Amino acid sequence: MIKSTLNNKSIVTLQFSVTGENETLQVRFISSDSEVESRCYFSIKLSVLDSNGDAVTCGEAEVYFCDEEKESECLLTLTKNEIMRKKSQYLRDDVLSLLYECNFSTGLVYGEIENTNYGWIPPQTENACLPDVNLAEDAKTKNSSAPSVLKRDIEWMLHENIKSNLPF
Repeated sequence: MIKSTLNNKSIVTLQFSVTGENETLQVRFISSDSEVESRCYFSIKLSVLDSNGDAVTCGEAEVYFCDEEKESECLLTLTKNEIMRKKSQYLRDDVLSLLYECNFSTGLVYGEIENTNYGWIPPQTENACLPDVNLAEDAKTKNSSAPSVLKRDIEWMLHENIKSNLPF
């Protein structure tokens, strides 16, 4: 079960089962009836941990839940027979250990933050937008050429398709 950090309510529940004549492992994703997260997009990667603790990828799924769609299924590439054949590798102490990596978005901007870096980024020391402009020389010449520099910069921005809210 995956719970919301907002209100500690369940967002989605995962149910594992064996299906079909090949006895393929299947995961069913069931969306919870939560008012806050009525629409969610999930990207899930499922792996089996082998006896060395290494992850063996056995399935990936992209699931979108909305008001009408509350369940989705994903068949894994692993079958019950394969697990039993490699029992010493996959069933340490007769326990199947699954690892899942889950990314989800609730549609809210603050809900999409996956990573935040702290620190100070130094400002650029060179003019990356207009590499041919010598700002020190332009600052020294305070004569009638200053408007032409502005005009040249604006023309360059239009030519490079840089959008702005300046009316032209």
